[in-house]
Amino acid sequence: MQLDVGTLVLRRFTVGDLQLGERYINMDYIFFMGLAGSEISELYVSYDIACQWHKNIWERMKTFPREVHFLRGKKYCVFLIPKFHLPAHIEACNVLFSFHLTRYVGLTDGEAPERGWSVLNPLASSTMEMGPGMRRDTINDAFNDMNHKKIVNMGKWMLGKVADCVPELITAAAELEELECSLRRLGAGEALEEWRAEVQAWEADAGAPNPFAAKVERRTVVQVRGEMAEEVQKELEEAMEKEGDEDNGALEELHGTELIAMGLQLEELQRDLSFDINGIGNHPSADQKTNVTERGNKLRRKISTWMDAQVLFVPHVAVLRAEEDRARRRIAATQAQPGVQVQHMALWLPSSIRGRVECAVDLYEHEFRLQEAQAHESLDDVRHQLLLRTHLYKHKDAYVRGVKANTRAQTKIEGVEERTRWSELSR
Repeated sequence: MQLDVGTLVLRRFTVGDLQLGERYINMDYIFFMGLAGSEISELYVSYDIACQWHKNIWERMKTFPREVHFLRGKKYCVFLIPKFHLPAHIEACNVLFSFHLTRYVGLTDGEAPERGWSVLNPLASSTMEMGPGMRRDTINDAFNDMNHKKIVNMGKWMLGKVADCVPELITAAAELEELECSLRRLGAGEALEEWRAEVQAWEADAGAPNPFAAKVERRTVVQVRGEMAEEVQKELEEAMEKEGDEDNGALEELHGTELIAMGLQLEELQRDLSFDINGIGNHPSADQKTNVTERGNKLRRKISTWMDAQVLFVPHVAVLRAEEDRARRRIAATQAQPGVQVQHMALWLPSSIRGRVECAVDLYEHEFRLQEAQAHESLDDVRHQLLLRTHLYKHKDAYVRGVKANTRAQTKIEGVEERTRWSELSR
């Protein structure tokens, strides 16, 4: 059984009209009326916002006539999100409402109701001019035609599915057995059994700890900056309560946490500019050259302003920059274009000057916390790019034919691979 906009793919008379947008009252009515009198004991409900819609659904059921009520103890209900819609949800939804992690659903994707719109959408230009009765008759005729074709072709369709699934089942079982044997040879047999026990316990009782949920919380740069901002706020409040504490570092116009955060942002802009310059090639157009030059000029001004502020926190960094300038002047005569490109300018963040000049310990700590969060984000980005590359390869092998289409697909894949390599090297 699958639920979608105004439809319940379960039995007859389960298509309903909606007002503007999907309202719970409409979807609840379609859902409960579609189940009225049904003897189905196990329900797997697929809906693109099931994570929100299923909340308090049993309380809302009480507002409907008693004839459509059913005892939850006699029906096993699982609410899931279709596979195509699931990636747009938060991580918790991807764990709790995934078809991949649910028993007895096989490889069902939950998108069956969506496929019907490809047949029904062409009717919209006609039904919008019809009255209610004619409109419903027309839609019913379309549904009847779809159902008739499904029934007539079901034997051929099922045979094709079985022919595809059986070899894949054999291959998957062999690969799983090989993986488990490898883990046991590596001494991870006990951990494997513990994992299997956790999965079975969770499948038997949804209230048990979910083994698929991430146990390590990954913090983003935004979260870390928020924590640091709260810490600075507390420092400011404590400093303002003290008398004669006007020289406290926390009362400066720019705090150390903000300095490091700005420096890391500038470093990111340098990497982005370098990536784009490398992507242009040896023969850029006039528009590309202008765009890169303007971005470089803006970035150079930002870095210059940031360097002026950095000297207030790390005065000895001026010594490093003076040495860098003297070395640059010595080799300037051998350069075709004297000077350093903005994407190669050294920012001398605390991690770069460690052991060379003095730097406050708290600046090291600020940079470490932000860099750690950046590393987690980079790893997530690499994983995403690898998954995208796998999808593009599979799509290319299955559907792309011809020189033009293959060239376009290969260009996309090369772009993803380049971004993956850049993400791996950017931290």
